[in-house]
Amino acid sequence: MSNNARPLAVVTGAARGIGLATTRQLALRGYHVLAIDAPVGSTMPYALSSASELEGIREDHIVPRRCDVRDADLLTAIVQEMTADFGALEVAVACAGVLAGSESSLELDPRQAHEIFDVDYWGVVHLATVTVPLLRRSHGVLIAVSSAAGTRGLPRLGHYCAAKHAIHGFLSALAREEVPKGVRINIVAPGSTDTALLAATADVYELSLPTAFLAQQLDPHLNTPDDVANVICFLASNEASGINATVVPVDRGFMG
Repeated sequence: MSNNARPLAVVTGAARGIGLATTRQLALRGYHVLAIDAPVGSTMPYALSSASELEGIREDHIVPRRCDVRDADLLTAIVQEMTADFGALEVAVACAGVLAGSESSLELDPRQAHEIFDVDYWGVVHLATVTVPLLRRSHGVLIAVSSAAGTRGLPRLGHYCAAKHAIHGFLSALAREEVPKGVRINIVAPGSTDTALLAATADVYELSLPTAFLAQQLDPHLNTPDDVANVICFLASNEASGINATVVPVDRGFMG
């Protein structure tokens, strides 16, 4: 039985960037948030979020739980435990993601290529698998954070683009399957956003500063994580009940 009057939301990739901003905004908007992050082991060329970072976001209505989204069994157990304790799940946000690139997409370390798909694609599938049956009961919402790379091909980032395109194909199909069951599914596709992932992207292109990406968009400002989280929270709200099976760009007029 629920011991909490607030509706429940789950966010993966919650310790940093867009995931952290979304977690905090959902809590401010009245949700009890299960915040999942802190992967176990990585081949990425930058440090991923740590258990201490994740624990540091704990607040009254934010419950951090360490879980690698590649671990479907653990993810399932944690989500089911939280719904038993806090009641019906209403919102699920898949925000966990990693990125690596190479001068030619044929040359990326295969271990990194597999990790990109395991996290960026299969991590979304794992979250959907455990949450969509729960969201049917509440007529809830699943939102995945993709990328502008999910709608085009970006040089040096072939595997990352492929994983993001795969999310779009999978969720486009799933959204249509779930319409009669009452679940809304949408994708948010951010452009250049001031996060650790953008810094990693700048390294792929050998750019000294992430602000160099501003030359590829109409609006000369980087997104903040809150800019993207605002859109996610809107899509999670009843005000967005007419938006379904859609990719929503938050890219400030990306021209790449």
